[in-house]
Amino acid sequence: MDWRSARWIWLDGDDGIGVRHVLFQRDFRLEEPPEQAVLAVTASTSFRLRINGQWSADGPGRSWPEHYSCEMMECSHLLRRGLNRLEAEVFYAGSGPRGGFLASLQMTDPSGSGDAVVTDETWLAALVRRADAPETAEFFDASSPAPVFAAAAVICGAEEGPWRDIGPRTTPPLSRREALIRRVTESYLVERQQGNTVAPIRRIGPLPPGTVSGVQSLIYPDDRCAVIRPAEGGDIELCCDLGAPDAGYWNVVLRAPGGTVVDMTCDEEPAVRCVCRGGWNRFTSRIRRCGRVLRLVLRRMTGEVRIQSVRLVESTYPVVSCGEFRCSDGVLTALYDDGLRALKLGMADTFTDFSFGGEHFRVADLRNKILGALSVCGAPDLAEHSLRFAGECLTRPPEGTDTFPPGPEGASFAAAFLWVLTFRDLLRECGDSDFLRAEYPRILRVLEAAVRKIDGGSGLLREPSRPVLLRDTLLFKGALDAACELAEPAGAPPETAGRLRAAAEGLSAAANRLWDERRLAYRDGLDPEGRPLEKYGVTTGMLALLFDVVPEKWRVSAGVNTVSPREGIDGTIEPCLCGAWFDTLESLEMFEPLMEKLRRGGASGCPPELPLFALPRTVLGLRAREGGRKFDVSPFVRSLDWASGVRWTPCGPVRLRWCREGARNIEIAVSVPPGVEASCVENASMRDFDVRFRTIQSAEM
Repeated sequence: MDWRSARWIWLDGDDGIGVRHVLFQRDFRLEEPPEQAVLAVTASTSFRLRINGQWSADGPGRSWPEHYSCEMMECSHLLRRGLNRLEAEVFYAGSGPRGGFLASLQMTDPSGSGDAVVTDETWLAALVRRADAPETAEFFDASSPAPVFAAAAVICGAEEGPWRDIGPRTTPPLSRREALIRRVTESYLVERQQGNTVAPIRRIGPLPPGTVSGVQSLIYPDDRCAVIRPAEGGDIELCCDLGAPDAGYWNVVLRAPGGTVVDMTCDEEPAVRCVCRGGWNRFTSRIRRCGRVLRLVLRRMTGEVRIQSVRLVESTYPVVSCGEFRCSDGVLTALYDDGLRALKLGMADTFTDFSFGGEHFRVADLRNKILGALSVCGAPDLAEHSLRFAGECLTRPPEGTDTFPPGPEGASFAAAFLWVLTFRDLLRECGDSDFLRAEYPRILRVLEAAVRKIDGGSGLLREPSRPVLLRDTLLFKGALDAACELAEPAGAPPETAGRLRAAAEGLSAAANRLWDERRLAYRDGLDPEGRPLEKYGVTTGMLALLFDVVPEKWRVSAGVNTVSPREGIDGTIEPCLCGAWFDTLESLEMFEPLMEKLRRGGASGCPPELPLFALPRTVLGLRAREGGRKFDVSPFVRSLDWASGVRWTPCGPVRLRWCREGARNIEIAVSVPPGVEASCVENASMRDFDVRFRTIQSAEM
């Protein structure tokens, strides 16, 4: 990307270290609106951009300084003849190299001449807030004097600072649309607070009569207002319910006396504190948050407050879900719907877990989320971007330590190997070999780093001074198998697969030395001194079965422990490994334990994404092969009367419905788009039935 004369800028005289909230602005005149205007903009850590007062962009996408992300947009429709203004709120959260802002607006007028507005010393900058440490809540103070602007200082050239290889994000920007509250559920008198910290809310009791009127008008986007009057003995809380969890930026518009404080707490987590100026105030949070109930608390009231609106500017990944699932068991149907909502909230610039305090990217959780998305809405661009970002996490240079992976997850072997396995899933579902070829060298780099961690004595993966977990060795074996399968489509030399296969065989032999003939189970690993642990869990047997490590003579015992663990065997499965547990049950054709775990939902440690790919694969029986161009149809029918649903493929949606006809017959109908084939595969639950199977090409069912 050609940044031309753009420079990174910041406050003059500020070192850019510590939490900072800075405003930048630049005025310029145009004789005519441009024919074309392309704006590239980024910041450390985040920014919100307005063009002529209109909220135009947030960013940048999640990235490392070595490969930094910027937002690009065509904005000619926002520019006008005469005076124009670019404004940016830049928030440096205290992490990363330092604070900075960079922008380049390249314009072409109707005659074909070009002009540009870039960040340099002609921009103005003003400090809004500074802090020495990260803060848990956002602060806005409209009662303070207006920020004092001065000429911005140039930090460095666009590619001369700590931010390198700056390029546009590879996924689309998040949506921005209004989400109204559904109801104001409760109002309370709460304990007063005098400090400047958003503290937990302590309720005193109900509000005195006449304190609040017209509160239900907050539900509708019109000019009516809820009126709140000061109450003796406490502050006032309103509970605003969206009706379902959502993600975005909270927005409130109100008229209040100067000094009135508005605290916004989202699902019990302090989110925003706003100090009002006298008159009308509008506050919009900078940080994207997730929740369902906003607890709005009015403090330090000296007079009547009129609230015109409370709403969420919903910000989610712009996909259209085509996935559907319904069946005769209402609990399973509800779990699928809940999973859809959870997935939507966790889709941002990468897949995240979306905790209240911020969006956390975890490599270990990535596989479950990608499998869920590929089933219901696809989003292969987000899957590829997340895998690429995870690869950068896993292969960043170590900071003075000998950990594996060297990235932020420290010694998490499981995260790295699940990352490798996800490439095979993506190839089976989407068939994108170009992406695989680009990333395969990084896969080999991660696996080769792990090979160097194999202990010469035990043959297992080992970190110094840590217990040796057999789980990690088994996942390593599975990752080597996956990399071996991917070698040919990735264009790797023939000897690569042979080298990977040999390493995998060595791990299998080492793992089987931890089989306990007395307990008929695998030990969990070795202690730091190399002695076998007297601990047994379902995970080791499960992974040994899945990755074809278990000798035939032990397979029955390992299978029993996977489905119904014997006494003394820990049945806990880490959420990140629930997808692997499902894969194992599918290979054993044992789906009742899966149904039981799904019905228990979160109480079983089951991640919300699991039903999104597990139910279409089991209850509908839709299993993709060859990049989503072939499907095996093998539904689990034993405990259900009917099921129907839609599953995403790169060629278009696949629709399926099956139902029992009498006591002995099952009717299965599947509609596939052009280029997709479907064939019926019998499983154990279908053997007592006469199955009538028909395929419909590109037809509605």
